[in-house]
This record gives sequence, C-alpha cells and structure tokens, in this order.
Amino acid sequence: MGEEIFQRPSMTLERFLAVMDERLEKSRIESEKESERRMRESEKESERRMAEFEESLKKSREKFDEDLKKSDERFEKELEKSRKEFNKQWGDMGNRLGEIAEATVIAGILPKFQKLGYTFTKAYPDVVITDRQGKALAEADITLENGDFVLLAEVKIKPNIDDVKDHVKRLEIFRDYADERNDRRKFIGALAGGVFLKNVKQYARSQGFYVISQSGDAIQIDENPKDWEPRVW
Repeated sequence: MGEEIFQRPSMTLERFLAVMDERLEKSRIESEKESERRMRESEKESERRMAEFEESLKKSREKFDEDLKKSDERFEKELEKSRKEFNKQWGDMGNRLGEIAEATVIAGILPKFQKLGYTFTKAYPDVVITDRQGKALAEADITLENGDFVLLAEVKIKPNIDDVKDHVKRLEIFRDYADERNDRRKFIGALAGGVFLKNVKQYARSQGFYVISQSGDAIQIDENPKDWEPRVW
C-alpha cells in the first residue's frame, strides 16, 4: 500500500465527540445571544414606534380639541350676532307696530272724545317727562291736550290689572310734574286695548279711566254708566 496523502490527527473518538459538543454548545449560546439581542432591538423598535404613535395621537387629539374649541367660539359668536340682529329686528318691528297702533288710536279717538265734550287741539305719541338731571320719570303712549285738559292714554294689545295700576301711578307722576311747572290743567286717563277681559275693563273704569277698545275695524270709547265720572288728577 502506498503512503497516505492526508495525515490524520491523532484523536480518539471520545475526544472528537467532546470537541463537537463544545462547538455545538458554543454555537447554541452565540445563537441564543443573537436572538436575545435581536429581540431586545425589536422590543426597542416597537417601543419607539409606539411612543411615536402615542405622540402623534396626542398631537392629533390636541389639534382636534383646539379646532373644536375654535369652532365652538366661532359658533357662539355667530349665534350671539344672530341673536342681537334678531332682537334688533324684533324690537324695530315691535316699535313700528306700536307706532302704527298709537297712530290708529289717535286718529280714531279724537272725534269720539269731541262728542264727549273734549276738544283736544294737540296730540302726541310717546311723551317722556324727565327730572332736572335728565332722568326719565314716566312715559305716556298717547297724550291729548287743550287749554283745560290733558288726557294720557296707555295702549296695550291685551291690558291687565297691573297695567291699570301702572297707569294710575303714571297719572300721579305727570300731575306732580305739572304742578312743579305751574300747569294747572286737569289730567284724565284712558286705557286702550285690542283684547280686553271683562274684569280688566271693570277695574279700569273703577279707577276713573275711559276704556278704549276695538270693535271690528273701528276704535270706540266704551259707554259708561250714567253716574260714572272720569277721575281727575
């Protein structure tokens, strides 16, 4: 037999197996370490991405809350603006309706009071009296006057008992105001309404007021009992 080309190391089988076991164990340990390293890196990456997501979510929520707040503020401003415009329009409409009602009453009652013996030569809507400092004391919806009498009429859509009481106070204030200015004319009162309850009419009449009501499309001064006399302030 010829000479062997490859020289084999002198190692027993047991030694060979032991060396292989050592290598396998080392490889296993290195593999586990690598797996742990990759797992830690993966966990760190997951944590980083989760943190980025939470931060992004937080910013989105904050932006949403801010936009919602701005939207609410804009809505409140627009609502307040609309409310003011509506109130103004409603107030203007109410004023115009009041002016129309007062003008209608004035035009309707002047000739009727003349039949009762009052020849009023002047008529004014919305007369306001003030004190010497300019503070309003009282206001009359309709004022009719001549050289002897001043009639103050309060105009309401549906008068009530409190309206009658307020008108009594109004006459008293106008009377005091006239006395301070040496105006000795006699003051009388009237209550005009579109819809009258029977008890309100009776109470107004008991306080010495003429009652002016609506009959169809016409304005009338209600007929009073024969022994009734208007109260004079």
